[in-house]
Amino acid sequence: MLKKIILLLMVLILCSCGTNKKLISANVQVKFLDDFIISEDLEVGGTKVGGLSGIDYHDGTYYLVADHPGNPRFYKARIEIRERKIDSVIISEVIELKRESSDFLKLNTLDLESIRFNPKTEEFIFTSEGSIQNGKDPSVFSTTSSGEYISHYELPAYFKSSGEQSPRNNGVFEGLAPGYDKTGYWVGMELPLKKDGSKPKLFPTKSPIRISFYNKDGEATKQFVMQLEGITKIPWLYFAVNGLTELLEYAPGQFLVLERAFSA
Repeated sequence: MLKKIILLLMVLILCSCGTNKKLISANVQVKFLDDFIISEDLEVGGTKVGGLSGIDYHDGTYYLVADHPGNPRFYKARIEIRERKIDSVIISEVIELKRESSDFLKLNTLDLESIRFNPKTEEFIFTSEGSIQNGKDPSVFSTTSSGEYISHYELPAYFKSSGEQSPRNNGVFEGLAPGYDKTGYWVGMELPLKKDGSKPKLFPTKSPIRISFYNKDGEATKQFVMQLEGITKIPWLYFAVNGLTELLEYAPGQFLVLERAFSA
């Protein structure tokens, strides 16, 4: 679990001279403004705040999800921003997922990565990478605001741990974004399925990831592929990785996709 979490504050400037449908990537600028390091000793509700892997915002409240399978949970927080700088981060409450509320939460490994709040239904939607090496499928599911199970999405067979395309352990569902038309959610993989291509390396590779759209009934209805960039630095130790961590559909068919590379 990460003990120091850096929150990035960025501004998205859409410099379009036409409608949203005419936006192209050349019109989008993202500028880094500030970061904030949360104390590694911070505890809220008897839990140590760390391993934060996803964030969402609604009506003055931020929601932060932790990727700790032993205690799946999310936090409520307030982030004070003054003059484009992060003044303070106040984490006020922890909501632990109620495993006893369903067999789904009991039986699945909940390695949570992304969180989205739906203000119309007042439910939370999560992505989980599961544990492929232990035969536990990734998942996309929803809970109440108190962490009780509501429903989960039906996955195509190739995303499952037993699928012939072979998902990679700790490399499945990572990014989550509402569709621009509000009819469902986009779910992005962190790494390619093994039969789709290799993990990114220092040299050019075929490393396509699948980004899938699920409608409001939890059914996958469309999908596109994006090529990951390569590793950016020679690792001193064995481990190096690059993958998708988050995405946003800011106009019909137009996305911002966040990748991150790490070399040990």
